Formats: sequence, C-alpha cells, structure tokens
Amino acid sequence: MMAERPLPRLSAIKTIAMFACAVVVPASFGLTAVHYQSHLLVVLSALVLIAVVTGLSYLYFHRRRCPKCGGLLAYRDELLGDSKRSRCLLDCVTCQITWDTGDTCENDDAA
Repeated sequence: MMAERPLPRLSAIKTIAMFACAVVVPASFGLTAVHYQSHLLVVLSALVLIAVVTGLSYLYFHRRRCPKCGGLLAYRDELLGDSKRSRCLLDCVTCQITWDTGDTCENDDAA
C-alpha cells in the first residue's frame, strides 16, 4: 500500500515567475504593436497572450513530476463512498507515495 501525502503548493517564486511571464510577454508584443501601429501585431499579441496563459495554466494546474523524487506521476480517481464524487490522486511508482491534490470531481458514469 502506498503512503498518502498532500501535494505541496508551488513555491511563491515559481508562481510569481509564471505571473510575470503571463504579463510581460504579451505586454511587450502589445507595446510593439502600438509603437508600429500594426494591426497584424495586435492580432499576434492577442494570440501570444492566449498561448502564454494557456501554457502557464497547464504547467500550474497539471503537475507531472513527483515533488520528492522527480519521477512521473500517474493520475487516478478514488470514489468517495457510494456517491458519484471522487478524489483526484497522483501516484508515484518510484517512491511509492500517493499525492492527494485536494481536488474532487463528479463522475457521471460512477456507481
């Protein structure tokens, strides 16, 4: 049986760095577009904003590495009693730890 631990939060420095990237990169494209008065650059800056925010949210919310050993994590759901709700867990096969994300989801096909 695997030991179960709560998944630690991201450090403040990583969170601030992600936020800075989400603001600085699109803002620099936007300022360049305004400076050159180009509609193409305005569209490109909007696309860059969407890509950066999507990429950073994926990195922030979807962890793939174990905080202890750096191994890959496998996602699984664990049903809570007789309900359709389940806990979202991440298993590390290398160090035999189940990381609890603290999130719950509702399954329509359960029970």
